[in-house]
Amino acid sequence: MVAGLRERKKQRTQETIVTVALELFAERGYQQTTVAEIAEAAEVSKGTVFAYFPSKEDIVFADTAPVCEDLLRQLRDRAPDRSAPRCCARSWATMRPRPTRGGCSASG
Repeated sequence: MVAGLRERKKQRTQETIVTVALELFAERGYQQTTVAEIAEAAEVSKGTVFAYFPSKEDIVFADTAPVCEDLLRQLRDRAPDRSAPRCCARSWATMRPRPTRGGCSASG
């Protein structure tokens, strides 16, 4: 099913908030970065940031739910002769780093 315009806009807003927040955390440090600065960089209000993420911590871990779900699925569906650590290692190795704008990525 194709997401409607409203859902796509919400997804883009959430992704923008996460992307700019992670960039600011990398540049300035987590503690030194305020929600107001994140909102300004994402071109949204502080209220919008809090509507998507109840706290700064939630922004940091925003992308982990899909990763964890995929990892759990792979562990559950693995072949009986495949160890859990090996399954996890392969799963982590196949993940692509998130692109950043002018910052560091996990690959370099």
